[in-house]
Amino acid sequence: MITNGGSLQNEGDLWFGAGDDTPQDGLHVKFEINNGTINLTGGDVYPDDQEGILGTADLLFVYRIHPVDLVPVDTDYAINFTGPGSLTVDHSGINIAREDVTTLEYFGNDGSSPYTTKVSYQELWTAGILRSHGLSGVDPGLNFDNFFTVTGTNGTDNYTVTAKTGTTVTWDGGNGAWFDAKWNGGQTAQTAFGREDGTENSHNIVIGGGAQVAYTSDQSTTHNSDFRVESQNGPASVTVTGGAKLSITSTNTDADSKWTRWNGDLTLDNGTLDRGFIPAGTTVSGGALIFGTWNSRDNQQIDVNITNGGRLENDGQVWFGAGEDHGAGLEVAMTIDNGTVDLTGGDNFPLIGVGGPEADLTFFYDYDELAPAPKDEQYAINFTGPGSITVDDSGIAIYRQDALGNFDVGLKTYQNLWDLGILQANGLSGLDGATFGSYFTTTGTLGANNYTLTSLLTGGGNNGDFDGDSDVDGNDFLVWQRTLGQAVTPGTGADGSGNGTIDAADLTVWKGGFGSAVAAGAGAVGAVPEPTSLAVALVGLAGLAIGGSRRALVAARCKQ
Repeated sequence: MITNGGSLQNEGDLWFGAGDDTPQDGLHVKFEINNGTINLTGGDVYPDDQEGILGTADLLFVYRIHPVDLVPVDTDYAINFTGPGSLTVDHSGINIAREDVTTLEYFGNDGSSPYTTKVSYQELWTAGILRSHGLSGVDPGLNFDNFFTVTGTNGTDNYTVTAKTGTTVTWDGGNGAWFDAKWNGGQTAQTAFGREDGTENSHNIVIGGGAQVAYTSDQSTTHNSDFRVESQNGPASVTVTGGAKLSITSTNTDADSKWTRWNGDLTLDNGTLDRGFIPAGTTVSGGALIFGTWNSRDNQQIDVNITNGGRLENDGQVWFGAGEDHGAGLEVAMTIDNGTVDLTGGDNFPLIGVGGPEADLTFFYDYDELAPAPKDEQYAINFTGPGSITVDDSGIAIYRQDALGNFDVGLKTYQNLWDLGILQANGLSGLDGATFGSYFTTTGTLGANNYTLTSLLTGGGNNGDFDGDSDVDGNDFLVWQRTLGQAVTPGTGADGSGNGTIDAADLTVWKGGFGSAVAAGAGAVGAVPEPTSLAVALVGLAGLAIGGSRRALVAARCKQ
C-alpha cells in the first residue's frame, strides 16, 4: 500500500512475477495507491535475459505456464488507485510477458518475441492490471478516460498516468432541500450533478458546517426516483462532516418504497446519513440502502467510513450486494471508529422475494451461472475504535446462492459474523483465532428489538511499533514477548490490537507490520516484509513456530 504521500521510487526494473521462477501454485500481487506515487524513472535498464525473459522494461508483468500441467499459472496483478496518485516510467516503458503453452517461450502482449512493443497505460487498463477502485477495462462499458489521464508518450521519458478523483461539489451552507440552488456557489442539483436524484457523473459531494440537507423523492421536478451514487463514469463519493446531516426520505408512492443505490464511497465524519420514509410507522416500507447494486461492476470496491461521532441511521434494510444482480468480485468495506449504525425502524416488506428473512442487515453471496463460479464477494465491517451496531427484530441475514440458483438463507448473530470474518476488530476476526469477547459485547437477543453490538476498542492501536522507534523490527517482538499477558491502557505498549491486553492478537499485528517504517501518529507505511526475512527474525529471536495466517483486511485493501 502506498498512502498519505508515500512514494515508491526505483531505478531499474520492477517485476510482477519472476519469469520461470514465478510460483507454480499462483501469485497475486496488488498495489493499492491512495495519495501516493510510483516513480520508475532513472537508472540503466539492461535486457531482462534472466529466467527466460528477453526484452527491457521499467515495469514488467510476467504470466507463466505451469511446466507440468501446461495451463496458465493462477496469476493476478493489479495497480489499483483508490484515491489520488500517479505512476511514471521512462523510455524503457512497460511490458507484459506471456509464456506460450507450446514453445514455453515468452512473448509480448502483442505476440512479439522478444517483446519490443511497449505497452500503454490504456492496454494495462484493458488487461485488468491498471484499476480505479477495483474497476478496469475488463468491463468494456467503462471508459479509461473517465478514470485516468496520461501525459507524455509511450516509449519516452516521463510517461505518466494520473488517477482521476472526481469533481468536488460542495453544499454552500445552511439548511435546505437537495434540489435547492445551494451547490458550488448557487447551482441547483440539476446543474451541479446533471440530474436531481444523486450523481452518475464522477462527483465528490461534500456537506459540512452543520447543514441539514433533505432529499425527498417527490419534490424532484424531474425524477421521483431512487437516490443514487454511481461510479461507472468515474469515481464518486459522498462526505457528510462537521455535524451535518443528509436525510433521504421516500414518500412511498411504491409499496416497497424507494431504494437507495450506493456504488461509490461514503464518509460520515461527524456527520449523519439518515434514510426514512413518510408517513413513518405505517404498513409501507422503508426500502433498501444497497452498497453494491445491479449497477455495480466486476471487482468494484466500495468504502464506507463512519468516524468521529458519525452515524448511519436507516429505516428499512441495508444490503451488502444486490441479490443475484451485483458484479462479481464486489468488495464492500465498512470501517467504524467512534461511529454508530442504527438500523432500527422500518417495515419488513418482502423486498428480496425468495422466501427468506427480510432482515435489517443482509449480506448476499451470489453464484455466477455463466462463469460458472461463485462471485467471490468480500464484505467487512471493521471496528478500529469505539462504536455500535443495532438492529431490531428483523435481525441479520446471509443469503448464499448455490450452482443451481437456490439460496441458503439463515439469520446470523454478531458472533456468527465474527466467525465468518465479516465482523472484524482492527482487521482481526474469528478466522484469525481471535476471541469475539475480547473486542465486543452484545445486548439483547437476535430476533428481538434493539439487538446491539458494542465495540470494546478505544482506538489508538498501533501497527507493531511497540517500542516507539518508528519501525517494526525484532525489538518490538521482544517487547511483546516480555509483556505477554499483561493488561495495559488500550493501544499502548505492545497492544497492537487496541484491546487492552497483550496477547496473540498483538503478535498478529506485529507480523503484519514487520519490516515497515511507521510515521509518527500514523499507520505503517513501507514495504511488505519478505516471508524469508520474517522467518529469520522469528527464529533468531525466540525459535518459535508461530501458527495462523494473517487474514487480509478488506477495509484496508491489503490482500496479498
